[in-house]
Amino acid sequence: MDIRGIWKVKEIRVPTPDGVRVFTPDNPPQEERFEGSAELMNYRTEFAEDGMLNTLMFVPEEMRQEAAKQGVEVREDGYAAIESTTWKEARMAGLTRLAVMISMYQSSTVISG
Repeated sequence: MDIRGIWKVKEIRVPTPDGVRVFTPDNPPQEERFEGSAELMNYRTEFAEDGMLNTLMFVPEEMRQEAAKQGVEVREDGYAAIESTTWKEARMAGLTRLAVMISMYQSSTVISG
């Protein structure tokens, strides 16, 4: 499988005592206890052609000029890399973290490329 490209979380299903709650980017959680789930939906993961693994965050139009003044490179699609490493370096750190996240959400989260 060729994993190159930009990946995003489409939905997160969180088991609660009241049943399963489904969060999407259009319906993010409001409670503080689900803050990590809301944050996860804001990011994109890019497996770039040049071998870099980038964590991307969307920069709203009204903040792009300020971001540029602070040295942040905002791409044409409105995303900026907030963390970058090579795939090889990420194998032990990032991919291990990703595997843990996937195992936590395996049956309850939909991730797409």
